[in-house]
Amino acid sequence: MLVRRYVVSAMPEAVNQIRRELGMDAVILSSKKIRLGGWLGLFKREKIEVIAAMATPEQQSNERAKPIAHLNTDLRDTNTQVGKLNSLNDIDGQRLLNEMQEMRKLLYAMAHPYSKGDPPQLVRLRERLELQGLSDAATQDVIDHARTVVQEGVKKGEELGRSVVEYMKVRLRNEVPTAPLHPTSRIAAFVGPTGVGKTTTIAKLAAQLILQDNRRPALITTDTYRIAAVDQLRTYATILGIPLEVAFTPEDIPAIFNRLNEHDVILVDTAGRNYRDQTMIDELNRMLDKIRPDETYLNLSMTAKQSDLMDIVDSFERTRVDKFVFTKLDETNVLGAAYNLIDRFSRPVAYTTHGQSVPDDFEVASLDRLCTLIVGDVWYERSS
Repeated sequence: MLVRRYVVSAMPEAVNQIRRELGMDAVILSSKKIRLGGWLGLFKREKIEVIAAMATPEQQSNERAKPIAHLNTDLRDTNTQVGKLNSLNDIDGQRLLNEMQEMRKLLYAMAHPYSKGDPPQLVRLRERLELQGLSDAATQDVIDHARTVVQEGVKKGEELGRSVVEYMKVRLRNEVPTAPLHPTSRIAAFVGPTGVGKTTTIAKLAAQLILQDNRRPALITTDTYRIAAVDQLRTYATILGIPLEVAFTPEDIPAIFNRLNEHDVILVDTAGRNYRDQTMIDELNRMLDKIRPDETYLNLSMTAKQSDLMDIVDSFERTRVDKFVFTKLDETNVLGAAYNLIDRFSRPVAYTTHGQSVPDDFEVASLDRLCTLIVGDVWYERSS
């Protein structure tokens, strides 16, 4: 199998090169966006990395390779190929699908022989990042950096670990720095699906504003679907000695704002929404149109599946989302999704929560802490 890597500006350019160099029977194994060049991490250009392969003459004579070669499609998502196998029975179709998946893994490993000859620390680092669910592109980027550091002579484990964490942190910060509530922002709305901890997040932030920032917050809840939610927030408001207003409809908002005129921060708790229900998202948007928040925070539970988190953010893109709040960090040891969300959607993370205690278990987001938790202790030498 002949495997080649192409770095291009657009897919048509890659296709032309692949056909010219590998022929019409070449197969595209993967493609992803990468960032190259720049100076001190700045002004990088976005490119596309494409991995393609073609069978050798000996392999082309192998009958088992023919069905796969003739598909001539991108193998990134082999499940999409099932519809093209209607002429085969179910058993043959599943067998071929399994073979395609195994071939993709094999050829990708051949195209990226990064673990071959790598020191144990790099092997452990790759395993750790994959276990954490870091995206393939981010994982490879971090491994490439770590390999360069090792080759340049920084071989001690702890030094390598610090370098990796710093690189990951700077990689995100160049895109979007962390961003808690801005001092000039007066109205902040918190949105998200059900059960992600919006109400306790608001209570924790209100306590911080009072105790640390010497500000005068007030609370509004639009979550009239759950009486318990109103009672919970009212209990927090009573303990903190601040007012709570309940908005039943968007038309209630102007009068509520008039009553809260003396308060310099207003935190708005919205009802949890089924992000797959467009009607509910539209209803939320009508309420936000009246509230007109200076900042809107999307709360995301780190206990959710990464694919669901990506879908949630995609759905709430119909709502203006300015920042992320990552909740329930204490309930999971897998945090790669947090890194991937920041990287993919270019939204800063404002706060993280790691427990139910109010006002504790709440802090301004730290990329250094996030990246340190993701990398773990893989850089330390281990005795056999």
